[in-house]
Amino acid sequence: MSRRRERAFWRGASQEDRYEYLVDSPYALDEIRQFHEREERVLIELLQYHVEQKKDIAFIEVGSGPGRIIRRIVQLILENPSTWGEHLKFIVGVDFEFEMIRRAIESLIQRERKIRNWTMRGTAHEVSEHIKTSVKEVKKNVWKRIFFIDANVEKPYLRTEGITPIIGIMFGTLGNIRRMDQVLSRVGDLCWPNGEALIVVFNREDYHTGVERYNQLARREFEPLRGTVWDDVKGEFTSPQGFYSRWFFYDEFKELLQAYFQKDFETTPLGKSGFFSIVKPKPTPRRVLANVVRGKKNEHYFLQLRCPNCANRIEDGTLPLHKSSELECVGRQKHRFSVKEYMGFRIPLLEVE
Repeated sequence: MSRRRERAFWRGASQEDRYEYLVDSPYALDEIRQFHEREERVLIELLQYHVEQKKDIAFIEVGSGPGRIIRRIVQLILENPSTWGEHLKFIVGVDFEFEMIRRAIESLIQRERKIRNWTMRGTAHEVSEHIKTSVKEVKKNVWKRIFFIDANVEKPYLRTEGITPIIGIMFGTLGNIRRMDQVLSRVGDLCWPNGEALIVVFNREDYHTGVERYNQLARREFEPLRGTVWDDVKGEFTSPQGFYSRWFFYDEFKELLQAYFQKDFETTPLGKSGFFSIVKPKPTPRRVLANVVRGKKNEHYFLQLRCPNCANRIEDGTLPLHKSSELECVGRQKHRFSVKEYMGFRIPLLEVE
């Protein structure tokens, strides 16, 4: 792209446009794209293991952003209908910004989405051309299993029944959340009894990479990163605009996860800039009592939303949402929620009205 055209783009670009350009496009920094590729390989291997075991899976990504991971998984389902298509029953993207969810949906279904001066091919159309079937048939085969939730990402809460949940918290998303204990506790609940979580964080020993990265992005007028500073005592990046990112030492990350998950897991480098762990939930009396054993013939697969404020069931909150644009939890306080429909997707807005 010429500098003249690039300057013209920046003058009218929103912060969301700038984020995608700098982090999720062919023009992203090389080290960001390499990090993406590494963590995608780890996730695909994890899902592939469960598919080969013929387990039925729900993949739930906390911090799904503009849909990079979800696009990749949808493509695998459509290209492998007898394996991935058979066993990956649900794909759920959880994000706390509706704008990111909107962009994820657009990148799934539009033929060409021109942002700045690069073109993103919509997944449905791209795969349609690859497997020589109609876009309508592609959507029919996969749309019924994709859901998005606009939620307070610090408190994701979704109940799975009769299915193996695989949770993804990727590209350092965990470090962007100040109350990580709430997230990790809920992720343990999501995984129970037979699921796993892939958690990726950035390596504190390589913090100078973060300094360079955030300075480069700030110079490119990504407003939230302007004035970002590193606190060597806390291991945190912060900015006056509210940006927050915590980076971890190896032992620090492992100790954090041991409080919420079974201890027999490995923490593995993801290049020089990060670590990942694949963890399983700890058994607890509460979860054991909640476990429902079902015979094979009577299995019923569903995802049930829970209230992030009181953890009670949300009435009519089973995905996909059909019945109402107004939801209410069954708890004593009866927290109320709304549903927003965008391009055929009904998205629960899990925020108290």
